[in-house]
Amino acid sequence: MRQRVEFARETGYASMTLRTVNLLHSARRLYEEEGFTLTSEQPVRMFGKDDLVNQVWDLPLRDSTA
Repeated sequence: MRQRVEFARETGYASMTLRTVNLLHSARRLYEEEGFTLTSEQPVRMFGKDDLVNQVWDLPLRDSTA
């Protein structure tokens, strides 16, 4: 994960967005460790389950004041 974030910064990406579902706790932990912020959640039916929540995680890669 860290290498991907570093690559995105070095190549000029403005931000990164990742998605997961609420039951994937290890993904959430990785995202938080790299500085991503949970920006939205939406109930969703996936994989035959009604009780999942789609999560969107964002990480700005550039200084917004620059």
